[in-house]
Amino acid sequence: MATEIAAGQARTIVTSNATTQIKATPGKLAKMIVWGVGTAWVIDVYDHASANTNPVYQWLTAGGAIVADLQIPMIYGIRVVTSGTTAGSVTIVWS
Repeated sequence: MATEIAAGQARTIVTSNATTQIKATPGKLAKMIVWGVGTAWVIDVYDHASANTNPVYQWLTAGGAIVADLQIPMIYGIRVVTSGTTAGSVTIVWS
């Protein structure tokens, strides 16, 4: 069995309104860094390999720029859906 030595070994940057299937196998949502808030922008994260079910985290524009150390184990996969009037920018750290 492998041992994770870092809190997230990969990064994905999202800068548009889209559905991004980051991973379709078990992993970890380690951190989210919102560095551009957009207008009425929403980030929804789901623990799923192909559908918008099993929500685990949501960020809203009103939350402002953040660095969220989440460390959420994901059983099925990591799916991120972003929507809103004007897209912002987020770096998702995962493994």
